[in-house]
Amino acid sequence: MAPNREARLKTKRQGFDWSHPLVILAATTIIGAIGWAAKEWYSSFDTSNIRVAVENPRQAVKLIGPQPEYSGSPLFCDTVALSLLLTHSQTGDRPISVNGIEMVQEDIPQESPSSPFSSCDVDPLGDRPYGIGERKVFLMMLAPTGSSGRYIEGTKDTEAWGVSPKNLLSGVGHSRVITLEKNEAPVVFEIFVTSQLKRASKVYFRVSFDAGSERSVVTMPVQLIGSGT
Repeated sequence: MAPNREARLKTKRQGFDWSHPLVILAATTIIGAIGWAAKEWYSSFDTSNIRVAVENPRQAVKLIGPQPEYSGSPLFCDTVALSLLLTHSQTGDRPISVNGIEMVQEDIPQESPSSPFSSCDVDPLGDRPYGIGERKVFLMMLAPTGSSGRYIEGTKDTEAWGVSPKNLLSGVGHSRVITLEKNEAPVVFEIFVTSQLKRASKVYFRVSFDAGSERSVVTMPVQLIGSGT
């Protein structure tokens, strides 16, 4: 019998050679592709989302007289303190990556000279915002020349730095991303917003995050005006 024919018959009798490197490579590639497709298919049904809320907005400087209101909501004078809560929606398993928190200021048109905008005065003997903790707090400022901010991490000079109102998570040498996991405690930031503007503003926060795709959500606004207006 010819050698080539004998080799072919021998191979046929022995069956397929699963140990051949090319066969192993092909099998590994196919298994990996199937696993990736299954993961993507499962992820397409994941409903993970973020919950964002401004909680407990409050007057942070003592007023002379009652708290003014506008359109049925408090009009805070000089400085408002609030808690910004970020948490996982608990409706899926995917972690949420928060990569941006923007403070947005918009003017509120003054309707008439008799509006509550004209009665917003604070106690000159108690003009320092009360309730500011020693650490983990944002101090934001609305000024005629533009908005600015500062984050206080601790009590040392090196534990405080400037932040941009465009992204409170971005400071010089201190940029970060927050990860929200299912079944973990919410992340809460204490924020003080002071206005030096002689006009009323509404202030809210736009939170950018990744839950399988880039998205954003905004909070309910608070109303604020500079003192002495």
